Amino acid sequence: MYTGQQTKIFSNLGQFRFKQSSFEKRTNIVYVFNVFLIALICLLMAVGNYISTSQWVETKQYIFPENDGTKPIVTSVFSFFSFYLLVYSFLPLELIMSVEVIKLCVAYFIEQDSEMIVADYETGTLSGFRAQSLNLIEDLAEVEYLFCDKTGTLTQN
Repeated sequence: MYTGQQTKIFSNLGQFRFKQSSFEKRTNIVYVFNVFLIALICLLMAVGNYISTSQWVETKQYIFPENDGTKPIVTSVFSFFSFYLLVYSFLPLELIMSVEVIKLCVAYFIEQDSEMIVADYETGTLSGFRAQSLNLIEDLAEVEYLFCDKTGTLTQN
C-alpha cells in the first residue's frame, strides 16, 4: 500500500517553476532596477537633507522658526519618504498594464481571424483558433526554426 511520500501525487510533484516569457523577465529586471534607482535617489536626497539640516538648524532661524528639539535624523527619515512619494512617478506602472491589455486585444484579433478557421467536413462544424495564453505574441516572436520534411510540408512537432 502506497501512503504518504510514496503516493503517485507526491512522486509527480517535483519543483514548481513559474513560467514567464523572456519579455516579462526583461521587464521585471528593468522594473527592479528602477525601484533601486528611486531608492538610491531618495537616500541621497535624505542624506543631503540631513547635512543641510544639521548645519543650518541653529544659524538659519528663518528656515527653522520653531526649533522644538527635533533631531536632523528624524527630519531626514521623514524627508526620505516625502522624496519617495515625489519620485515614485518615475516607475512606469502604466506600461505593464498597457502591455497586458495589448496582449489581450491581439489574442482576440487572432481568434477572430477568418484564415484561422478550419472546417470539419465529417461533423459539419467550423472550429477556429483559441488562444490559451496571453504570452502568444512573445511565443510567436521567438520562433527561429520551422522543421519540414522532404516534401516541404510542416510536421505537427
